[in-house]
Amino acid sequence: MRRDGRFIVYSSNASGETEVYVRRYPALDRAWRVSYGGAIQPRWSGNGREIYYRGGGALVAVAFAGSGSEPAIGRPTVLFKDEYDVGQALLSNFDVTPDGRFLLLRRDAGEGELKLVLNWTQELQRILASGGVK
Repeated sequence: MRRDGRFIVYSSNASGETEVYVRRYPALDRAWRVSYGGAIQPRWSGNGREIYYRGGGALVAVAFAGSGSEPAIGRPTVLFKDEYDVGQALLSNFDVTPDGRFLLLRRDAGEGELKLVLNWTQELQRILASGGVK
């Protein structure tokens, strides 16, 4: 649900292909299509002005404005083009922080191990203090 509680974003295969839609809440009387060509795992941006989803081997953003009588939905813009591990359609493996940063789970080809990084914020601070990645 969007932060203001007026819209929900979801994926559905009602058209025969899984796509992303929005509905006004709580009315739920009409759906507006956000994606074309297949999409899964929709998420709102922190400010509710973008919808993010996975589609076509990419992470995609679509501008959204819900203040009028009908929502204004922008054109899809590819943010990251890569082969991310999408898993199952219902189990998202990416998220968006309130300040607009992304956390994406990616599987390296050929490796079957999961690497867990603890205390990564301290490591990041050390790297930044030394001038960043070179």
